[in-house]
Amino acid sequence: MTPFTLMNEELNSTWSVVKHLHAVIDTKKLRQAYSITLPLITRYFTKLKHHKLLYQTLKKLQNNSVLNKTQHKILADLLLDFRLNGSDLPFTKKRLLLKLNNKLLHLQNKFAQHVLDATNDWQYLATAKEVRGIPQHDLQLAVKRANQAKKSGFLFTLDMPVYYAVITYAHNRTLRKKMYRAYVTRASKLGESKYDNTKIITAILATRRHIAQFLNFPNYAALSLTTKMLKKPHKAHNFLHHLAISALKKGKKEYATLQKFAANLDQIKKLQPWDIAYYSEKLRQQKHKISQEELRAYFPLNHVLHGMFNIAHKLFGITIKEQQTFNRWHKDVRLFKIYAQNQPLGIFYTDLYARKNKQSGAWMDRLHSRIRINKEILLPAAYLTCNFTPPLNNASLLTHDEVITLFHEFGHCLHHLLTRVDYLDASGINGVPYDVVEMPSQLMENWTWEIKSLKLLTHHHKTKKTLPYSWCKKLYASKNFQTNLRTLRQLEFALFDLELHLKFNPHINNQALKILHQVRKKVRCTPTFRHDYMPNSFLHVFADDYAAGYYSYKWAETLAQKVFAQFKKRGIFDHKTGMRFLRTILSTGSSMEPEDLFKAFFNRGTKR
Repeated sequence: MTPFTLMNEELNSTWSVVKHLHAVIDTKKLRQAYSITLPLITRYFTKLKHHKLLYQTLKKLQNNSVLNKTQHKILADLLLDFRLNGSDLPFTKKRLLLKLNNKLLHLQNKFAQHVLDATNDWQYLATAKEVRGIPQHDLQLAVKRANQAKKSGFLFTLDMPVYYAVITYAHNRTLRKKMYRAYVTRASKLGESKYDNTKIITAILATRRHIAQFLNFPNYAALSLTTKMLKKPHKAHNFLHHLAISALKKGKKEYATLQKFAANLDQIKKLQPWDIAYYSEKLRQQKHKISQEELRAYFPLNHVLHGMFNIAHKLFGITIKEQQTFNRWHKDVRLFKIYAQNQPLGIFYTDLYARKNKQSGAWMDRLHSRIRINKEILLPAAYLTCNFTPPLNNASLLTHDEVITLFHEFGHCLHHLLTRVDYLDASGINGVPYDVVEMPSQLMENWTWEIKSLKLLTHHHKTKKTLPYSWCKKLYASKNFQTNLRTLRQLEFALFDLELHLKFNPHINNQALKILHQVRKKVRCTPTFRHDYMPNSFLHVFADDYAAGYYSYKWAETLAQKVFAQFKKRGIFDHKTGMRFLRTILSTGSSMEPEDLFKAFFNRGTKR
């Protein structure tokens, strides 16, 4: 298996670089090269899974008594992957499946490019009168953008930090509406027609449905769930439905409170979608006496990184050191190496700020994975990418929300880099189901709220003081502010994704929007905008591998809370609990079934 594994890893790690650069420094030339090469990569891996002799040889290995448990698990997963890629199909159907896979990746790539281009192309130059209420930090950046464009005023874009600042703080309701409308109509017929993703969505769904039927699945959701912890769509649907019943009643109360608050404050008789974030932040400030912008001064990036690495050291006994000499794809990129007992474990790059020609969102991706070749171990490497507010006057200050995002992606990095599995196909995040891979990242978010960890993470950029104890208590108290409304928002995304891939029918026009409206009737209690084209920019579902699996975030969150309860019981920095989590879950990759890993953790570990 070693030559087979190494051959594919060499291609994967090389392609990883190309794919990553395409996402973070997109250019016309790189985009063209990526689009030409993508079908070749797809063709190779599809034909590999259709190799009859290789498939038969792997099946014969199943009865090999020499294999250990990890090898048997890898082999079972690999054979399932072969079957899900059509290895059992007749030759003519294999050829058609190859065409479908190529078509799907082309459509997904086009979808992502349209979202990026639609985001990049939209700008609005605001006047001083329009920008009242927006934090000074964000206004200075808006002026800087205008100056760079040789314009006078405040230049706003649809990059997430910019959009967030306007929709959350701008007193001007018309400006908020303008930004909101532009954001939710990106890549739709209401924007630039050349970026409209409506037909691409239908084509993606039709192609996925066709692939599922080829493989004898009733729908794409059934195919997708086959490789996840929950296995069956009805289990995911029941899980989401149960959460919705619990959250909807409380969410309606939270929304009623918000509506009453807006009416009393500004005589707003009926809240609109562009009002929700604005009045929610004002209500949060009134109730908890704290705001994201006040907190920003206490979260200089370098100190947050130092505190985060310190927390990881306390929990998992690792040390993280920054490297100064390396090749960068952008001046903002940094490189860190992880050590345990002075032995290197892996490296990760960070690219944290929003900029033009960079895909929105935050993610971790692997550059290459841990593998043992004879006596030598190739260490893993990863990318940690975010879209934070760019530095101003050489000061990089994060909001608390951005700190949460950083911890989330760092959790993914730890999962991939702290692996002790020497077989590539099961090391790091390789082979880990999507509804489990989100668990370590969700778990790490908890340390951004705890008073003891906030003392390590905060350091006022001027006074050098940590966040006052009274503020820590306020922040912790605000953790559950509008928690049900936030849950309902995630359930809306998850149910839309799942039901769309369960029910899609190519003969129904605009089915994506129709299903979205049906889902919103079930789980939404805040107002909707009738021209909301959310699906047209839903990258997770239409340009990534979360199709019929977006529920993974909520499922993983429930797992993470059960794990964190063990830390709360014994102390949030309890080293024994941290090492138990490292030993049973964080370092084990996909070498065991997820259920067995969690049993091992909650039983205080079992010998493997």
